[in-house]
Amino acid sequence: MKITNGKLLKAIFDFSDFFNVTPPWSDNIVHWWSKVVYELQEQDVCLLYFALKGALENKLGNDEIVSKLFHELEKRKLQINQSVYVI
Repeated sequence: MKITNGKLLKAIFDFSDFFNVTPPWSDNIVHWWSKVVYELQEQDVCLLYFALKGALENKLGNDEIVSKLFHELEKRKLQINQSVYVI
């Protein structure tokens, strides 16, 4: 999914800065996000999981983008949860 909005791109760079993750190298937000979810701290994954889930439930933002971001985040959260039970 390509980004065409300059404000959205700036928000993503601000997000990268705030969460101390790699900024995007292209305008493909879904590809960037699929890599970045593995750089996030466990508590940030949980926080963002609930935020994106709320955004989907309340129809906030672009449903297609939020849905794809949420799916990647959900996969990462499940991996974290499974690793907790293995230990």
